Amino acid sequence: KKYPELHILRIDSESIQDPEHPAYRCLGNLNQIIKNYDVIICSPSLQTGVSIDLKNHFDKVVAFSMGNITPQSFLQSMWRLRDPVERHFYCKPTGNTYIGNSSCSCKSVLESNQKTAKYAIAQLGSLDTQLRMDDVNSIYLETWAKIAARINASSRCYSDLLNHLIVQQGH
Repeated sequence: KKYPELHILRIDSESIQDPEHPAYRCLGNLNQIIKNYDVIICSPSLQTGVSIDLKNHFDKVVAFSMGNITPQSFLQSMWRLRDPVERHFYCKPTGNTYIGNSSCSCKSVLESNQKTAKYAIAQLGSLDTQLRMDDVNSIYLETWAKIAARINASSRCYSDLLNHLIVQQGH
């Protein structure tokens, strides 16, 4: 309403599934669709598997995160547009994605969340019937706990980690 002269497209989990919305199933031909718009507002639905190769169309990327996705995923979404334009972002100092008791220790996460751990093992273990169940349990349980602890650690220092990763990537 404030900028009626601009063509604005919203891309999120709802709009890409709504047959009445211009973003409906747009991920397959995104580069063709977005060139008809001045502003694209995206959710993390454009976080992976998408490359926006349109050149000299957009002049900046502005990103905002409340800490619902990992810093790595947030960065990945910021760089979907491959054109070297200005990038600005805002994020909370800490994230809000925690697993289990929010510990950064694998052992502590496992101890606090045995029910979830058992469910995760059952789900992941069903993927590989060749391994003995003991092997499946230990491999998948350890992997799940390591990932959970890593996500918890990244949420505690969300903005610091994000800034560090940006500098590490040469930006």
